[in-house]
Amino acid sequence: MRKGFIISVTMIVVLALILGVGIACGSKATPSATPSVQTIKMASLNTLSGPVAAWGIPLDDGAHFAVDLINEQGGFKVGNVMYKINLESFDDQYSGTATATAAAQIVDEGIHFVFGPLSYDGEQAAMPIFQKAETLCSGISAGEYLKIAVPKGYTYYWNCSYPNWAWLGAMITANLKLSPNVKTIVQINSDDDFGHSAAAATHVTTDKLGLQVKDVFFAPGTTDFYSILTPVVKENPDVIFTALTQGSTMDLVIAQARELGYKGQIWAGESTWDQLVSIVGLQNLEGGRFVISDFSSPLWPKAVRDVAAEWKAKYKTDMDFDTYLGYAVINIYVQAIQKAGSTDPAQVLKVFDDPNWTFSYWGDTQAKMAGLQTYGALRQLEGYQGLSKVVNGNLTQISVTKMDIP
Repeated sequence: MRKGFIISVTMIVVLALILGVGIACGSKATPSATPSVQTIKMASLNTLSGPVAAWGIPLDDGAHFAVDLINEQGGFKVGNVMYKINLESFDDQYSGTATATAAAQIVDEGIHFVFGPLSYDGEQAAMPIFQKAETLCSGISAGEYLKIAVPKGYTYYWNCSYPNWAWLGAMITANLKLSPNVKTIVQINSDDDFGHSAAAATHVTTDKLGLQVKDVFFAPGTTDFYSILTPVVKENPDVIFTALTQGSTMDLVIAQARELGYKGQIWAGESTWDQLVSIVGLQNLEGGRFVISDFSSPLWPKAVRDVAAEWKAKYKTDMDFDTYLGYAVINIYVQAIQKAGSTDPAQVLKVFDDPNWTFSYWGDTQAKMAGLQTYGALRQLEGYQGLSKVVNGNLTQISVTKMDIP
């Protein structure tokens, strides 16, 4: 009896000690749990080969730059998980067929967050594939998704570019503020769906403003513009406007117009400064205005300037608009995932559908998915456009315009 009592007491003491240890451990200040580290896959689906690679490669480079910066900081936090990003690049070849192949591969790899595709045909091909797989993609084809996503009810899509009328309208309005006496414009576009879409978009603004605009088209792949420019120079319009003719093609149009003796204003789009100087020549660039963003200019928010400075320090080149766009898209995805508190694309989609959600896009500014009010469609970014002018042989940022007009 006494032996049994002793055993019982001993067991109770031992149990109490065990419980005591547990309670003591529980009574200590609980350290914050160390977040687990996981990997989230994303894809960059851009044009990395062919004649349009001059746009696609900077977009892809900017996306990888953002991923490098995020991963170097240990990733981004969602709940109690730190996510590092594995960004895989795919070449859409500016082709619907190639984009569809790449989209299928992206889905097979279980990727649910995609930057791209770049082309209109690519968006048409990719959207049904991504919609079925609940994979979010961000199109870049100048807002042409209004013709695809909205009528067909595709939802796993948001647009990081802008409708052509907004992009070109911002260019025209910014230039007119500097040259209010302009009345006659000749715009130069390619003779294809893209060029005709650009021409029509220009008229959205110019017709409202009562400007006289003549449309001139060239066959895609043209390098000799003398025959189409000769009558233009003879007419001597106030402005030759290259609209969405950009890059080396735009540079050739400007160079040959100047060679033919055109002395009027040049309003043009995007190209690299080195390429402009090489093809056009400094003497022919003086006074020209270009949609080229100088992110070192105080006209841009400090946060944008800081990112551009980091890019230049790392790569020894200036960050251009497309590179910044690639950088921004990855960061917008990160902010949307954090806001959703989940990597579930269905939950992230709800964030993109919220017109009151604010996030960092152009640095210090708080951007919104305000496309419904501004552009007539959900999941459309607000945006800004920089205009530069060549003054005394130097490219100088002269304005930053919000693309919410006309």
